[in-house]
Amino acid sequence: MYWDEQRQRYFPASSRPLGAPVSATTQPLRPVADAASRSTSRRSRNRRNGIYGGETAYPPESEGQRGAVSHWKTVHAVNDGLLYGQRRRTMHDLQVVQLSRNSVEHVPYDTGVGLPRTHDFPFDLGSTISTMCTMGDTGEDGMRLWLGDATGWLYKVDAVDPFCERHYYLGTPITSIMRSGQITLVTSLGSPARMLVNRAQSAGLWLLREFPPNVCNDVRCGQVCGRAAAVGGRQGPMYFFDAEQDQFVRWKGKSDTFSLCFQDQNLLYIGMRSGKVGRWDLRQPNTHPDTVINMSEKDIQIGGAPVQHLRLIHQYGMLVETMRGDLEVHDLRFLQGATPMLQFQGHVSSYEQKPGLTIDPSEDFLFAGGGDCRLRVWSLRTGRRVASDVEGPSAASSTSPFHKIYPSPICAMEILKDEQQTYLVMGSGTYLRRIGLGPLGLLR
Repeated sequence: MYWDEQRQRYFPASSRPLGAPVSATTQPLRPVADAASRSTSRRSRNRRNGIYGGETAYPPESEGQRGAVSHWKTVHAVNDGLLYGQRRRTMHDLQVVQLSRNSVEHVPYDTGVGLPRTHDFPFDLGSTISTMCTMGDTGEDGMRLWLGDATGWLYKVDAVDPFCERHYYLGTPITSIMRSGQITLVTSLGSPARMLVNRAQSAGLWLLREFPPNVCNDVRCGQVCGRAAAVGGRQGPMYFFDAEQDQFVRWKGKSDTFSLCFQDQNLLYIGMRSGKVGRWDLRQPNTHPDTVINMSEKDIQIGGAPVQHLRLIHQYGMLVETMRGDLEVHDLRFLQGATPMLQFQGHVSSYEQKPGLTIDPSEDFLFAGGGDCRLRVWSLRTGRRVASDVEGPSAASSTSPFHKIYPSPICAMEILKDEQQTYLVMGSGTYLRRIGLGPLGLLR
């Protein structure tokens, strides 16, 4: 190194100009610690970071403090985590614990005169609930629902102080209610099958479209993406370029359509009675859909596998649920036949009623009703079931929503949020039930 007097700094000796004086001054060096101090410093740093066996001292646990100390350890691990992935996994584990411990069903309370409130949860609608959908994402609409029943009535329901009003009658069981942006789509089974469309700016006006039986019948599902819409019925789906216009394209196949899912406005996935999942490229609507998943190819000999639910999660994951009880996620980028990327154990489906299924807005948890009248929850990050192995009062109490057997199967559910709490609202038989899942920030 040589010292440049003009620029007052050191430079490598190789860059010294010709004729420049060579300075004897050397670069100051840091004092070198001895081996014992280096070893002690390394051990202290590793102990703080919780690696190489280092442990942090925690308060002594008593019988009544084990849960609190466990949460304290989890929070400490989040604060001291070295990597983003580690912190994210730990936060998810904390969410699982809080969800399993804090979830509780809303029950009627005494008004002071020995009688429960007239309008409270569980709320008896008087007819079997078949499907539901939120009216909006935020504000008052975020706590309001469109609700359909098995007789064909469409209801408008307030989920804060339960009150409902009949809004429209379609004559046959309502099979789906879907919303995307400003468009809400309602379908009925038939015959004749009907399709009801509403745009948020239309001041409550609905567009009713009735399908002749030879065009479309037995409509079991509907889906909307932007202004485009699709309905699935006997021997294939119909695609409408604009939900408020009559122009449509129909693909007529050999199997009935049980579920639909848009990946974007160009790709529509079709769940069929045969157990196949087809991908229809809407840029070439006259082409035949490709089969991307075939659930009937699994080595399971019990029952058929009609695909009742299709949901897109984490941008490239396709959630598939069948009548046989399959509940799994397939990666659309690296498909491996009928082999899933993630499988959720313990789900019980039904050949009589379509179970309710929903996903939280952050796509971390999957809620599903079972044919055995139970509510189950799984982590979409790990595939593990929530609250299945939780011990203590929550598991032993019959009031825990994850260990309770309801009088009727759960056929519809949605997640709602107000200013303080997050709720799961579900339809079981004729009753609308509300479960508190925890504070607002629990499910981001």
